[in-house]
Amino acid sequence: MKSRKEMKRSTVLAVVACFALAATVRQACAEDASESGISGSPAVPSKYRSYKEVSPRELKAMPEEFEGDRIYVEGEFDGFTVALPTYVERSGFRTGRYVALTIAGSTMPILVEKDDEMNALLLDLKKGVTLRVFGRVREFSHDPNKDRSAPRFYLDCVHVQVVSDSIPAKNKIKPQRGRGKAHTSRRRALFR
Repeated sequence: MKSRKEMKRSTVLAVVACFALAATVRQACAEDASESGISGSPAVPSKYRSYKEVSPRELKAMPEEFEGDRIYVEGEFDGFTVALPTYVERSGFRTGRYVALTIAGSTMPILVEKDDEMNALLLDLKKGVTLRVFGRVREFSHDPNKDRSAPRFYLDCVHVQVVSDSIPAKNKIKPQRGRGKAHTSRRRALFR
């Protein structure tokens, strides 16, 4: 017959083993769901599975670490501009051919070549929609001499995937009181 101490110890070991098994099963189910696209967000397209996921915060803190790498960034759409600064145009990006997207939490511009599909997507996008953007991090060939706060790197985008069409409640703009009409001038400059 086992002593109380031995029984307690074997019970604790059994409980720990159950929790470890449950965690392993949970992880395997999550991997299966992400591969088949069952989870809340759509799966990464098979063509872009080799791309490494990077958070907007990591990209903002150390973009030089990812230079030349194939990455994808997932975040909330913050806006776009078709007017590109001079140093961006001197680097080979023409205002009529490229659009610069921004994702909340990252100051790095995401340069996308305009075409019919991208134009339709840009017209449908609303601020706060979750996007997954695939591309390579590159450095501008012309340095922004005057404005030192301007980004030196950009994401050369090859694919944009809409992950979630729903806009989080925290991003809905409320009308300001005392100004008459509702003002929604919460835009921030892209190339600061």
